Parts: sequence; C-alpha cells; structure tokens
Amino acid sequence: MCTGIGIKSVEGQVFFGRTMDLSLDIFEASPQNPIPSGIIKLPRGTRIKSQLKDWTAKYSIMGLGALDSFDLYDGVNECGLAGNNQIFDDALRGERESIENQGLTPFIGEEFVTYILSKFSSVKEIRQVYQNYALVNMPFELCGQKVMYPLHYSFIDPSGDMIVLEPTKEGRLKLFTGLGVVTNSPSYDKHARLIKLVKKDGKFSHDRLLLKTETRKKDICSCEETTSVGRFKRAYGLVAGLDDFEAKDGIRKLSRLLQFLRLPLNPDKEEGVFKEANTVYWVAYDLAKRTLYLKTNKNSTLKKRQLDIHQKEISYESCLEEES
Repeated sequence: MCTGIGIKSVEGQVFFGRTMDLSLDIFEASPQNPIPSGIIKLPRGTRIKSQLKDWTAKYSIMGLGALDSFDLYDGVNECGLAGNNQIFDDALRGERESIENQGLTPFIGEEFVTYILSKFSSVKEIRQVYQNYALVNMPFELCGQKVMYPLHYSFIDPSGDMIVLEPTKEGRLKLFTGLGVVTNSPSYDKHARLIKLVKKDGKFSHDRLLLKTETRKKDICSCEETTSVGRFKRAYGLVAGLDDFEAKDGIRKLSRLLQFLRLPLNPDKEEGVFKEANTVYWVAYDLAKRTLYLKTNKNSTLKKRQLDIHQKEISYESCLEEES
C-alpha cells in the first residue's frame, strides 16, 4: 500500500511525494531484509550493473533504495524528472526470449525506476519510447535473495506532465496520463473513471472542508478504508481541495498531505517484520531544486538532501541516525 501525489504552485513549480507503506522494516538489516534501505546518489556517468545488460547513467540521480545497490524505489534526477514504483497486483511479465523476438528491450521490474531516471530528462521523452520496453519474468537478486514484486510506475517532470506505466500482457507497458495521484491496483483507468463519477456527484467538498480545518488523519474524509481505491479517492480529494499556494510553501503543503495519508505505526515486530503495514517513510521532492525531504518511522526529524550534479562518487547513506 503506497500513495503518490503531485502538486503545482501558482508559479508553476512542481512537487512530488510518496508514502512507502509496508510491514517490512526496510531500514534495519534482518533475515527478511538483508540490505537496509537509505538515500542513494548516483553521479552521471555511473556504470550501472544489471542482471540483464549494464548501462551508463546519462543523468545524476538521488533517491531512496536498497543500500549498496542500484535499486531505487523513488527518486529525482538532475533534470527534475521524478518517479517511483508501487505494488500493482495486476502486473504481468513476459519471457525474455519472447520479448527480444518482438524487438523489445526486457527490463527487470526492480531496475526500471533507476533506468528511466538515469536516461531520460522529461516525461515527453518517456512517452516517445516507452513502447520499446517490457518487463521480464526474472527475479531481482539482492544479497543472495531473489525477489520479484508486481510493480507499476509513475513519473512526473517540472512541467507537471505525469504518466503511469502499467505492465500488461507479456510485460508490455501501457501508458496513462496521471491525475496527480497514484496508488495501487486496479488499473489506472478504473481509478480515473471513479474520480469522474465522484466529481460529478460533488463528493469532494467534505475533504476540502476538513483539510482547511486541520482535521486529523483519521477524520480526513468520509472514506476510512485503506484500500487502494479508497486511498486514491482520499488523496485526489485532498489535492483537489488545496488552495493556491506559492512555491516557497510547496514542501510544507506536500508534507502535510503526506502526513494525512500515512498509515500509523504499530511498533510490534518479529525478525524485522511489523505485525501491521505502516508508512515506513514518506518523501517529498522539490523538482525545481532537486531536493528531497524524508521522514521515516525511525526518525523524529526531517532529512533534507540536495542532488549535487558535480558529485563524482556514488554515495549511500543510512537513515537510522537523527539529524543534528
């Protein structure tokens, strides 16, 4: 369960954020999580090792992912293109031989965010070539473990152009124009149809009122469910209810929305697995400044990091320590 949202200031500056909702404690090593997650910075020119075919990063990237790897869950590049992956139960993958016989390039799902952010500068560029790629039925190997999560992807750039890519039959990607919100299954077009119906019925007034009156998360809308559809509806209502804001207030506005959307933490866990899914982190990206603001369930303070396009070495940073 995850939620991503994009908002735009009156000046046209774009901000994107997501919640990462899991039962796994991804920031500490455990038998279920051999490599902790943290902040990764990859300079332009980095040779990125893949289980299929290595490639060289055209653009520098910063984001959250598995440390000592190139596996990014979300991030932003030096051009201000941001993206993330989320669980999508309807994801399909194809066999490598079949994909290549069709003249397509196969990709392991867990490597796709890194590839797109390291190779493309805008959503427009992605739109032109996304049909050349397909997700392959092959697990991602990390520290001796093999994983293959069902995923879909969203990308947004400084113009506000947003897309969602869903792997369909034989791993082929289907593109949807984003509505500023993304969650999980079902297919994005079904979420879009729901929003049209809800807008027609005028059911977002409740969300606008509660947002303005600083109501707590548990009261934020009439839909209390944590299903993908319920979270999509709630997030869309919150974004639709935003008053106009200036760019200087963008991160504050986005952070507030993400806090409303987060799942509370039940600290009980066993061998690195929480008894209930919770928001292990939320992150807000300022696309114009190539800056992230990270709040984890391990820290009481925000971590602020900026992408340095002049950085020469790959860097990995644990998220366990508090900011000084």
